[in-house]
Amino acid sequence: MVDFGKLRTRVDGTIAVPGDASYADARRVWNGMIDRHPAAVLCAASPADVAEGLRFAQEHSLPLAVRGGGHGVSGNGTVESGLVIDLGSLNEVSVDRRSAVVRVAGGAKLGDVDRATAPYRLAVPLGVISGTGWRD
Repeated sequence: MVDFGKLRTRVDGTIAVPGDASYADARRVWNGMIDRHPAAVLCAASPADVAEGLRFAQEHSLPLAVRGGGHGVSGNGTVESGLVIDLGSLNEVSVDRRSAVVRVAGGAKLGDVDRATAPYRLAVPLGVISGTGWRD
């Protein structure tokens, strides 16, 4: 059994483990047919949290999944008995007007991208449902 207490001291984000009130929601993904039970879900508050989560998973030889928003049909954003790093809070989108380059953090939804790019008359070919990325 892995003690996630050490990881809690190394990150600013939250960690949900079985038994926590937040665990059931934290482990859910959009596709209801996917029902995996990770050992923990790290809701990253920063890129540094992601790096710490990756290090922790490697140190403890944990199966790992990185979830952008939980929308993936195949269930690749979750893992059984391992660590899920949820990027949902990392939803920043920046636009460089001069180069027309858009930088999108791993937790951004399509609507986040659309809101950031529309004022510059830019479009990113991602899809048509602004809620894609699913998690609020």
